[in-house]
Amino acid sequence: MFCERLNKIFEALDITSADFAHFVGCDKSYISRMISGGRVPKSGGKGALRVVGGIYMCADEKGK
Repeated sequence: MFCERLNKIFEALDITSADFAHFVGCDKSYISRMISGGRVPKSGGKGALRVVGGIYMCADEKGK
């Protein structure tokens, strides 16, 4: 469920896992695990907040 939503966001923003990792400030392997469903950040946890912040930064940069 999470990975499907994240993939839709990546598609809508036209970004790659490497682009997103740059905005989130983590290794792209961490993002790849989230995209594949192997890793889901805890709701309200630091990882989740970083993901949400990265989405907003990417959207802002892309003008979306």
